[in-house]
Amino acid sequence: MLTILGIGTGEFSSITIQGYELLTSGGTIVLQTDRIPLAQELMRRGITFCSLDACYEQAEDFEEFQELALEYLEKQKDALLCILGDLYTNTLVQALLRRCEAQLIPGVGLGSEALSICAAELGEGQALCCPAYDFAQAEYTGSGSLVITEVDSPYLAAEVALKLQRYLPGEKEVLIVQGRKKQWCALQTLCLRQEWDYSCSIVVPEQTLSEREGYTFEDFCRVMDVLLGENGCPWDKAQTHESLRVHLLEECYEVMEAIDRQEPFMLADELGDLLLQIVIHAKIAQKHGEFDPLDVSSEIARKMIRRHPHIFGDAKEAPNWEEQKRQEKTLDTYAEALADIPSAMSALLRAEKICRKAMEFGFLPKDALQAEREIQEQLAELKEASDDATVEETAGTLLLAVVKLIFLSGADGETALNHACKRLVERCGEMERLAGI
Repeated sequence: MLTILGIGTGEFSSITIQGYELLTSGGTIVLQTDRIPLAQELMRRGITFCSLDACYEQAEDFEEFQELALEYLEKQKDALLCILGDLYTNTLVQALLRRCEAQLIPGVGLGSEALSICAAELGEGQALCCPAYDFAQAEYTGSGSLVITEVDSPYLAAEVALKLQRYLPGEKEVLIVQGRKKQWCALQTLCLRQEWDYSCSIVVPEQTLSEREGYTFEDFCRVMDVLLGENGCPWDKAQTHESLRVHLLEECYEVMEAIDRQEPFMLADELGDLLLQIVIHAKIAQKHGEFDPLDVSSEIARKMIRRHPHIFGDAKEAPNWEEQKRQEKTLDTYAEALADIPSAMSALLRAEKICRKAMEFGFLPKDALQAEREIQEQLAELKEASDDATVEETAGTLLLAVVKLIFLSGADGETALNHACKRLVERCGEMERLAGI
């Protein structure tokens, strides 16, 4: 059976006692590459070995190398394969395990080596280790120190630097670990360094929140924890769900304004203000033991998965959303579904949504001509109304009929009315200009 041994950075000092015993047991040894200090030490001790370097040289790309290496190793059934870095992240090891039985002997990982070498600079706290090729797709939380291993080329170093500069300033210095050596280097100059190989790691010490350039959602939650904490902002700490209600509505309107203006940077800014409202509500609830930001993100994620069984499950087609929502909210009747539409909506938007659902449920006919006749009837009644109560009731029925006709015409009433208001404001401005006011 093939034995796979982790050899860390490829330095002889990285070998564990168990690894040394295996290397000196007299069996067939296959090194991932012979261009490492361990190979020189084995030769000095008279220990013979072979390597996968010929596979590297023959292959046009990594996929071809992997296939050549697998074919070679399948013929070395009782060999000791020595792999650099961490066995669990090595794609060759993963491919081997899918094709044959093997015993894994872990060594000192590249991340552990780098952390040990940089212990004095990092201090206390947690650390995340990630291979460079995986870092491009990995989530960077910004919490704790970060070790990026297997940075084997200037191109890969540049990729890592570009991603890190979304979170940290370009002049921020990080540690480069190569073998047992370490040196500081600014993020923006990482790509200028040429001496990269498989043993190189980039170590990023933990940064304070004020040192960051970019912030993840987790970072933002940490910012709010500080503001709502013992030494935080008095205004933030004094807020309640009720006191923030009007601010939430204002931020929604400002997001809509940014969308209407088609200004991406303004939209990003306003979405951030809206996110603040969401997080601070979740944090207030967390303080009272009700729910927290994880509950909020979990609930919407579960809801989206549940409502898309044709994507996340085995369903053949998309479900009826309205029926699904009615079942989720345990609304037994269609009238309850209509009453469930929030009364805090603008009257126009709520009326449009009620009319649409009432038509879907079969309570109202989808008949534009009938809506037109109703408008004419209500206009006539409005002219004859003599008291305030009748005027209000008739005006409401008239507006509802207009909403029905707008919906049946395929237009969005809220958008149409906003655009009409905008045109009126522009006309007033033009009249003012012509009058010389």
